[in-house]
Amino acid sequence: MIRFVPDTNVLVSATIVRYGPSGQLLQAWFRGEVELVTSSILLSKLQDVLTRPRIQKHQWMTPTEVSELLLDLSQVASLVTVGQLAHVIAEDPDDDWVLSAALAAQVDYIVSGDHHLLDLGAYRRIAIVTPARFLEIMNE
Repeated sequence: MIRFVPDTNVLVSATIVRYGPSGQLLQAWFRGEVELVTSSILLSKLQDVLTRPRIQKHQWMTPTEVSELLLDLSQVASLVTVGQLAHVIAEDPDDDWVLSAALAAQVDYIVSGDHHLLDLGAYRRIAIVTPARFLEIMNE
């Protein structure tokens, strides 16, 4: 089974565009087709973003469904403890948490829409791809 760490922007996008690549990726996780790996720090950042009013007004999910998603992620996703923070992306240090989680879990992919991560292409042999590319890989 393919293991991946999603960047926060991917999960936020899944709550806004139900049938877009990020939404499809989340559905694939719900169906057990891929293993989603995250960390408590990434979940905390996700919760912060998902509860912002400017994000909530665009979500197709209700506030209850968003809460259930966060609960599912904390209870069903594979949680990894990040021991040491990578210091790779000076322009956006929050992205370093994604890299650190991926490295700690030794996942196959980091999935992101963030150009800071995508511009790396890979981090210590962990490929960094867009949600659309990840869906293609899943179907190969």
